[in-house]
Amino acid sequence: MINTILVVIILLLVIICLILVYLLMKSKTTISYKYEPTDNKEESFNLVFHNNIEKSDYHLLVKTCMLIFDSYKALDYKNSDEKVLAQIEWHSWQVSLLLSLIQKNGQLFLPDLKNHIPSTILQMPKESVEFEINRIKKKYYENVNISKNRDQLSKHVIWSVKEVSLIFYYLTFSRNS
Repeated sequence: MINTILVVIILLLVIICLILVYLLMKSKTTISYKYEPTDNKEESFNLVFHNNIEKSDYHLLVKTCMLIFDSYKALDYKNSDEKVLAQIEWHSWQVSLLLSLIQKNGQLFLPDLKNHIPSTILQMPKESVEFEINRIKKKYYENVNISKNRDQLSKHVIWSVKEVSLIFYYLTFSRNS
């Protein structure tokens, strides 16, 4: 009788240990980036995104980013002041999609962009926008856990209106020159 109880206890402990190891392995984050020094001494991040985004077809990614822009337009930020631009309203799943398009050197054709982006951003020099995009990439690297699922990343609201505006503006630049 005592032997049976000991065997059951040992089996339970082994099962508990296996569950703990599994949970520990599952919770590890595998965010990676490659540091690429540039001529102008700015950091450059080669970000890695959630697996579903990484495997996404380029054309589907562009369409999804256009849908995000449609949401952005509907919120009418054009005449927003700095206080509104500083508001945290956007989630990491949306920003992941947009940054992924940047990472793939993609562009969006947004002919009515000037009607939706705040003038303070439209007046920024291209170099300043590029600097801000690099800062956004660094924030993404430091704050977004790509092992989380889409629902969790959609609840991870850490992105300001200004950051998303800058991303859309940047996505209209020709970066091949």
